[in-house]
Amino acid sequence: IEVKDTGNGIPSEQIELLFQPYAQAKLENYRHQGGTGLGLTIVSKLVHAMGGQIFVQSELGKGSTFEVYLPLRKSSRHHADGCVG
Repeated sequence: IEVKDTGNGIPSEQIELLFQPYAQAKLENYRHQGGTGLGLTIVSKLVHAMGGQIFVQSELGKGSTFEVYLPLRKSSRHHADGCVG
């Protein structure tokens, strides 16, 4: 899963802080974006609980890319409606 934005970007020294509860990037010259600072903490905990990884690339003034990798396995169960899952 990949999510890109064209926002302010995140200083490299602050990326790891984004996954801490109530943390938000501190950006000078940009208005406060709002929010509680819990979104990426929750995403990170869910991704790791499922055995996955999350990565962030960001460039100031250009935006950020968040990549989530989750281990998936093929299911052998078939549902009555024909769906596999």
